[in-house]
Amino acid sequence: MGKLSAAAATMHTLSMTAMEEASRLGARDTDIDHLFVALVASEQAAGQVLRALGVTLHGARQAIADQHAEDLGAIGIDMAPPQPGPIVFNETGGYEWTSRAGKVLNSVSEKNSDGSATAVLRALIDEPSGFISGVLMRLGVDPLEVRERLDAAARIPDFGGGADGAETVDWAGSGQAGSPGRTAAPGEAPLGRSPGARPHGQATPKALARAVTGFVPAPPNAVWELLADPGRMPEWEEMLESVDPASVSPQPSPGAMPEIGATWEGRGRTHAPDGKPLRTRASLNRIAFELVEASEPARVAWRLSFPDEPNANTRLLEIQLEHAAGGTAIRARIAWERSVARRSLQGWALRPVTRMLLWLQATKIVGGVSRVFRSA
Repeated sequence: MGKLSAAAATMHTLSMTAMEEASRLGARDTDIDHLFVALVASEQAAGQVLRALGVTLHGARQAIADQHAEDLGAIGIDMAPPQPGPIVFNETGGYEWTSRAGKVLNSVSEKNSDGSATAVLRALIDEPSGFISGVLMRLGVDPLEVRERLDAAARIPDFGGGADGAETVDWAGSGQAGSPGRTAAPGEAPLGRSPGARPHGQATPKALARAVTGFVPAPPNAVWELLADPGRMPEWEEMLESVDPASVSPQPSPGAMPEIGATWEGRGRTHAPDGKPLRTRASLNRIAFELVEASEPARVAWRLSFPDEPNANTRLLEIQLEHAAGGTAIRARIAWERSVARRSLQGWALRPVTRMLLWLQATKIVGGVSRVFRSA
């Protein structure tokens, strides 16, 4: 990912998370405190530095509330803090940056800045009101130490927005053109292929894939419980309206995850979270899922298809989880599987658009899983 696209990805992810935090508090003006929370939840070096210093999501939120109360008390205002609720950003609108938050972001957009989350955190510490420095002090963290650790971390590559490069991969999931692949264990079907799923001799489709990394403020076992339950998929997959638990076949034991090769069906959304109707074909409303891999609590993969639209691309979604300070590192990889017959010059011409769509989908998956736990 190039410097400009990395900076744009970072701004997109931080903006979404900050505005989600504002919505949780019933605000529409997104301020520097919401941006700081977004950094605490970031997978980039800035978030890693903060969490390594013991800054947690809960702790940051409490320190922000206390700092607001102190600042208001200093001018004789005694006001109860806003009561937090669920994140409702997708269901609402009218979010804007405050003047001081806008100035911070504008400073990060200057030519001498790389536009990373690290640059945003530095700008917040330097912000004239001193609010974020005060929050850090409440958390027992010296702003100078944060700066020193950011400088030390600058030698580590910081992939803006958590996006890996686009890959062209074969149907079984092994990489081409330098993309990472995975070798199946003896007797195991390759990742992306269920045992016996494709008879020998049929055309092998190609897949264009994109991966995005992120951070979830919850332990891996809690994230796994969310992902392992087909009925909870609509909580983090925004394209889904519902999943029919009775459609899971074969039915798992109570409290257990479906077995490899299990299938179930869901219904796609016909309306956006804000209530506006979506322009989708009726043939795309029914979505079929197949569990193709599950390795608790580290890795899970599903294949998504549209039974009523046979020409639609099949989608392979893989999610990897790994313990990280303060929560879980998550990597979501989405691949659109395309048959050899469907590839064309038009497809090659549209590849940049396809890559962007894949990045957006993977970003929404990572953000959706994180949002479940940030909304609690």
